Amino acid sequence: MRKRQGFILLYTIVWICMVMTVWLPKEAYACSCAMPASVQEELQRSEAVFSGKVIGITEKKGLLRSSADPLKVQVSVSNVWKGAIAPEATVYTALSSASCGYGFQPNTEYLIYAGRDADGQLQTNLCSRTKPLAKAEEDLTALGTGQGPTGQKAALSGQSPWVPWAGALGALVIVYVLGRTVTVMVYGYYLTRKHLPDLIRAHKTLQHEELPSEIHFGVKDKKRKPVPELIGLAAAAVAAVIVYYVLR
Repeated sequence: MRKRQGFILLYTIVWICMVMTVWLPKEAYACSCAMPASVQEELQRSEAVFSGKVIGITEKKGLLRSSADPLKVQVSVSNVWKGAIAPEATVYTALSSASCGYGFQPNTEYLIYAGRDADGQLQTNLCSRTKPLAKAEEDLTALGTGQGPTGQKAALSGQSPWVPWAGALGALVIVYVLGRTVTVMVYGYYLTRKHLPDLIRAHKTLQHEELPSEIHFGVKDKKRKPVPELIGLAAAAVAAVIVYYVLR
């Protein structure tokens, strides 16, 4: 009986040790990083470099966890220096700093240097230059002005605010001239076909030196609305609006 109780006790101790080994973070293996790279070196070897505020952090659920488990971090992106980054990005890091996981905090802005894993997911770690945006003065100075995330209307660095207006004005003039020229030709062809019989009769009448009232058939058309001008102006306005929002 005592042997059986001793076996059960030994089995229980072994089982508890196994569970603690798998469940608890493996703090025994500390993260070791080399000397930090320069801003330009880190920019070159990173797949994406961007800044934004952490709006959500999700840990792996379950009893069996490891310090190397992925931590999902959702970021509202404000500025991008490298990579096609959406307005809301997801980046992964290890659960614990023991596995080089970066300790993100909710509602805090960060400058993030990230690579991509085999599945294309963004990854960052404690050994990168990822840091709170408030402590990234050196990085921001070296990186310069970035641009807005993909899908947002953001002016590129150094672009003059007059560029959209200049482009819109140029499109307005060009499209109006071309549109009016085409519509004049089409409208003239339409009027010619419409009044061709009258022109033939007028020509025959003039040959007989008579001046009937039919000669003045064109007076009514002169009083019509300027169709070519209206069409050309409408097309030019549409083109100007499109060009403005593209360059904005």
